[in-house]
Amino acid sequence: MAGIAMTAAEKARVFLAARDTRDLIHDLEMSGIMFDSNPAKFEHMPTVRGWILDELERRNPEAFNAWLEQDYPEDLDLLKFFFPAK
Repeated sequence: MAGIAMTAAEKARVFLAARDTRDLIHDLEMSGIMFDSNPAKFEHMPTVRGWILDELERRNPEAFNAWLEQDYPEDLDLLKFFFPAK
């Protein structure tokens, strides 16, 4: 019996779940730069960013929410919330 085919969104979520957290934060930063450079060309990027943010929140809701509660959360600021200095 054949398996159930996954949607593109499901495939993306599986891919993102396998990524390292630092890589996800870098991916988020790069996706923002790409979208800002040419929103028409990268019109799908807000959806991709949403998937990345969902995965980061799933991994560490406390760090994610602390980052989100900033006045102006910047993508790379996620690093200091997910990997605080000791």
